[in-house]
Amino acid sequence: MPPEMEPVYEWLDRAEHDLQAADLVARQMPNAPEIAVFHCQQAVEKFLKAYLTFAERTFKKLHDLDQIVTWCSESDASFLELRSVVAPLRQYAVEVRYPHVMGLKADDVRIALGSANTVRDFVRARIPGLEDRPAGR
Repeated sequence: MPPEMEPVYEWLDRAEHDLQAADLVARQMPNAPEIAVFHCQQAVEKFLKAYLTFAERTFKKLHDLDQIVTWCSESDASFLELRSVVAPLRQYAVEVRYPHVMGLKADDVRIALGSANTVRDFVRARIPGLEDRPAGR
């Protein structure tokens, strides 16, 4: 039975919004890299959860990208390729929320945006029928 797509679309839309927010912050607020990288991590987490929803997999509420990639790989082994892509984002789920200096630079934001876009494209390529659906409705 095909999955109900509305929950998948909801995850994808929220992920796109996080990615758009990260890009906007990166361009408009270069002095706030912690906000940009946080939204990149959130976007990746939501793109992966969109795939899990599509694959009709239940999952716990957590921010561990390695674990989420592992869950995705149980339905499609190619997700293991994303381990190195998500690696730079691991520390941005929680640590950047606190007012201590992580020493983030513009290059960290560029890498985080690149990782998020890579995961976006990877996930969208594995969910049929998205070709005609604009990203981030």
